[in-house]
Parts: sequence; structure tokens; C-alpha cells
Amino acid sequence: MGSAGNVVGTVVGGRYRLAEQVGTGGMGRVWRARDEVLGREVAVKELLPPRELSAEKRDEMNRRAVREARAAGRLSHPGIITVHDVAEHDGSPLIVMEFVRGRSLDEVIREEGRLPPDRVARIGLAMAEALREAHAAGIVHRDLKPANVLLDHDRVVITDFGIASLAGDPTLTPSGALLGTPAYMAPEQADREIASPAADLWSLGATLYAAVEGRAPYTGPSLVAVLSALLTRRPDPPRYAGALAPLLAGLLDRDPARRPTAAQAATALAALAGVSPLPAPAWTAPPGDTVWAVPGTNAAATVLPGNAVRTTVPPGRRRLRRPAVLAGLGIALAVAGAAGLVLIPDGPVAGGRKEAGTGRPALRPHIVADLSGHTGHLNSTRFSRDGRTLATTSQEGGPVRLWDTATGRATTTLDHPGGAVTALAFSPDDKAVVTGGGNTVRLWDRATGRAIATRTDGTAEVGSVAFSPDGGILATGHTNGTARLRDPRTGAATATLTGPAGEVDAVMFNRDGSVLAGGSARVRLWSTRTGRLIATAGRGGEAMRVPLLSPDGRFVATLIALGADADMYTALLWDAATGRQVTGPVGHSRETLAMAFHPAGGTFVTGGKDDVARLWDLRTGRPVRAFTGHTNDVGSVAFSPDGGILATGSEDGTVRLWDAATGRSLATLPGHSPHTEVTFSPDGGYLAVALNEQKARLWRLR
Repeated sequence: MGSAGNVVGTVVGGRYRLAEQVGTGGMGRVWRARDEVLGREVAVKELLPPRELSAEKRDEMNRRAVREARAAGRLSHPGIITVHDVAEHDGSPLIVMEFVRGRSLDEVIREEGRLPPDRVARIGLAMAEALREAHAAGIVHRDLKPANVLLDHDRVVITDFGIASLAGDPTLTPSGALLGTPAYMAPEQADREIASPAADLWSLGATLYAAVEGRAPYTGPSLVAVLSALLTRRPDPPRYAGALAPLLAGLLDRDPARRPTAAQAATALAALAGVSPLPAPAWTAPPGDTVWAVPGTNAAATVLPGNAVRTTVPPGRRRLRRPAVLAGLGIALAVAGAAGLVLIPDGPVAGGRKEAGTGRPALRPHIVADLSGHTGHLNSTRFSRDGRTLATTSQEGGPVRLWDTATGRATTTLDHPGGAVTALAFSPDDKAVVTGGGNTVRLWDRATGRAIATRTDGTAEVGSVAFSPDGGILATGHTNGTARLRDPRTGAATATLTGPAGEVDAVMFNRDGSVLAGGSARVRLWSTRTGRLIATAGRGGEAMRVPLLSPDGRFVATLIALGADADMYTALLWDAATGRQVTGPVGHSRETLAMAFHPAGGTFVTGGKDDVARLWDLRTGRPVRAFTGHTNDVGSVAFSPDGGILATGSEDGTVRLWDAATGRSLATLPGHSPHTEVTFSPDGGYLAVALNEQKARLWRLR
């Protein structure tokens, strides 16, 4: 395609506009591009076989590239590269993939040195689960190493199946060439045998060895020295692996038949990380196997009768409690090396910049996907607590749709009975989803989409649902003015809470779950222990937005119409303990349209028809600052979970991101319809924008 400067802006494959070259090597280069049809950012990998190859060999390499794409395209796993398309330009194949930013494990090791064993166990678990998926499909990676493992926040993904092959298929490797990276390849692979899943497990062990030791298991002054060491001796025992040492010994066993499978490795790594993986047969050390001692630690590995390995962890050593989140991808390039060896260098697409003065990674917003399929305008977008799933609902009925946030792919649909879903919530452990609509509450298993329980409550229509912070209570609000406390396992009502008349369009718990707030223009606060009404805040009238309870439980905010002008909505703030109005009305020169509490408390933001978002001091009710720049109504506002960023959605078709502390504009996200709603994921890494076009747009912010 020529030099980078000459082809930026070129459309290849009929739809991919090249934006910038982000990586290059002897056999190819990678471009960041925009899919003009779907409006998303992608990576385009262009194959460039070495010039010294004959025309026949170049064609052979091109065919192998297409086979690579087809092989990887058969996989559907958040920890494995996702191939969108195979195109062609000037007679050369182009492989179109997801584009993800992040550092490679190799870069992390070079910048940070050796990593703690618990962190390595978490990374290894994610890798083993991804390999399990690939091997089940008959696909072998063949070049697993730290440079091909991308770390993007808490996400781990194996990248570059650039020389992957279908196990059992005739190889397309040029005659005499050796595929792989010597420092991480299995001995049998270096000895010209066909790579098998067991070879990937050796490479997994070598990669984890490098992460925990800060160096590869085999090093040397030359390629020949590394290959000689690989073929003639075992690697040196690790010094810093701790409880990982026995598993590393098994993965780096010179006999492929004695290595654990990917599933068994995942089980062993999960035990070290303190999580529950998919079930797999236990791996045991083969008879006579050498179990490494671990100098300088109290960790011990013992071969028990029956050859099971027992690993003892010193008291006080904290085990990990959560699995790594798998998602995304990264890109690396194949380059031709000397002596017929095909090497693949470092160089996945990476970020690394920081926001000035914050320590946070710099914003680099890009579209993950447009989420379509609903038949009406969206009325809700909700992230799961782990941020891996986004739920969308439509005000005009149809199923709830669950989406994988890493890929933007639909994973499950939940068919709520009786029409539109008016309320949805994830349980704190993310195992369950509750939906409310009509007079029905339904609990679902998040993983399978199977209905767990259904409760119908006469003519009391459901307006809202919420779980207590510990998950011990499920609360529902109803249009007949009641709220109900329920068993979160069965949905059965355990108490009915009453108070002054008025619909309960929202239910909210305080931080410890001791108080439930519910209402609309008028908000009632109940004790969840006794069911007693504690206070009533607000006043009668029509509410434009559901009320809010501040994170510390001290304030209630309502957005209601005041005076003779029934269309003039204004925000009012109330003391949650006494029900007295404390400030207000606070708002704008014209109508107030949206409101949100800062996560840390102390301030409150509103958006209005004067095209401005305003920050207010909760104690005094005085304005702190204005966020100006929109050219039409600001109808949606939201703070990131850490409170550092304010997102505003406007009728001008843009979403803006602001530094909440200074009011400085950080980014403008164009291309949205009016009436957008903005929602941050729990980690602040994603932003969901509900559009007025029967779809949502999912942005990755960093």
C-alpha cells in the first residue's frame, strides 16, 4: 500500500479508511483504520512476505495468512483476537480485526521487572482459559510469548495468531523454516516436529516463568546458543515463583505427554488465584518428576502418594479472590529472521500516557460498537458490577439485551413477560439479573439467561427495582404507592412498605442497606430492618426525573415542576433524615433537565435548557462552576465512578467529557442523536450512550 504518508486516508477493502500505521515488521504492518460502514475503529493487518521469496512462496504465504484469519475467525472468546473480515488490496490479503490499546506483558516486564506470583497467576489463568478455547477448536497458537499477551487494565488477551495453524492440517510453512520464538518455543517445536497443543503449554510456562523471574527461561548471546540450550538442558529452577514453581515445572517438562492440558493448567492456576474455573480433570505430576525447590521462600511443593502435587503457602500470604477479566485484543507483526527462522517481535498497539496531574491513563475514546436490535427508543442502559456486561431495554417492549462490553456482541436476550421492561438491576455478585415490567418481577440467571423465578403482584405495576449493597434484599417500587422487600433468591415479598400517596418510580438503598428511599416527586425513606417510615422528602407535583439519594445517604434530590408553569422543572434538595428542604431551588435560567450527585458527596450537578451543566455545593446551594460548550439542551449528566470525569449528553448531538475538578473539556464524542442518556461502567473504562435511534453506542474511554 506504499508508505504511511502516502496512503493515510485510503479506503481499502471497500470500507476501511486507513488512519495511521501503528506497527511494522519484516512480514507485515498494522494500520489503525475506521470501518466506514459500521462506524467503528479496527486494525487492518497487511501481509508483506519477504522480497527474497519466490513468487510461489509469496503466494503460499498469502494463502497461509487467509487460513490464519479463517482459523482465528472460528474462535469466539473474549481473550482471543477477534477477526472481523478478510479483504484484499493490490493483490495482497488484509485481515481486519478489533483494535485495542494496551501494553504487552513483555513491555510490562521490561518496565517493571519481575512481577509478583499472585499477579502472574491471574495473568496465567486468563491465558490458559483462552488456550483451552483455541485447543478445543483444533487451533494451536505456535508463538505464545510475553510480546503476544496484551494487558489492558484488568483484561488479558492472547494476541497475534499470525502463525497459528489448524492442528492436523498440512503446514504451509516454507521449506526449512522454523516458526516460533526460540526463547519460548517447546523443544519438540525447535526440533522441527509439528506443533501440538502441548507446545503451547510449554510456551505458557515459559511466558509465566519470564513474568515471575524477569527473564526468559533460556537466554544466550546468540540464536544458536539459545537453541542449543533449549534442546540440551532443562531451564534453571525459578527463584521467585513461590507457589507457582510446581506448575511451571510441569509446563516446562521436556516430554509433551507429561505436561498439563490448558484446562488442567487453568484449574491449577485458579487454585493459586483462589477462584473457580471451568471444571477439568486434575493434573498430577508424573512419577519421578522433579519438583523445583524455591530458594528464599517458605513455599513448598510436595509430591504426594498418587503423584498429586500439594503446594503449601506461608501463613498471611494473600490469595487472589477474583478471576481476571478477559477481553479485547492486540496486534503484533511477523518478521523474517535469519537462518530461515521466522520471528515475531514486540509491538502491540499501546497507550501509556497519563492525564496531567491525575495519574490516570489519558483518555483515548473510541467506539466499541453500536448496539442495535431494539424496536423502540431505549429507556435504560445498565452495566453489570464487574463491567463485563451491558444491559439495554426499550420503552416500547421487546426483550432485554445483554452485550459483551469488550466486543460489543450480543450474548443473551431476556424475554420479560407482559410488555416493556421498566426496571432492571444486576445483583451485587453479578450472578442474577432482575427485570420489572407490568405487574411482574422476574429473576434471571445472568450466565445462562434462564428465568429463575417470576412473581406477579395483582394490579401493582412495577416501576423500579434495586438490590441492597450486600445482595440480601431485593426491593421493588410500584405505581400504587408501595415498595416491597423481597427474597433475592425467589422474588417472594417479605414486607410491604407504605406511606403518603404517590407512585414509587425509583427505589434506592443507602450505603449500608439500612435505609430504602423510594418515590417520585415525593420520596419516602424506610428502615429496611423494621419497615417503619423514617421521613418523607419532596412535595407533590409532577416529576420529570426519578429522585436520587446521595451516596452518603444524607440528601435526596427531586426534579419537579413548580408554580403555575407545569413545564418548568427545577431541582430541589432535601435532608434525608428529616425530610426538610435544605437548598433550592437550584437550576438554570431555563428549565432543569438532569441531575447527579458526585460520588464523593459535597457537590451536585445539573443540566438544563440553557445549554450548560452546573456544579453546586450541597452545603450552601451555591454554584461552584459551569461547564459550557454545548450548543443545545444538556439533557443527561453522569459522573465517572471515581468522580474525576463528568459526562454530559446534549440535544446538539454530542457527548462531552469534562474534568470535574476544573471544568476543563477533555473530549467531545460526536455523532449522537438528540435525547442521549450517558452511563459509565463501574470501572469508568466504558461509556454507554442510549441514542434516540433504537440503539446504544458503547465507547471505550482509555
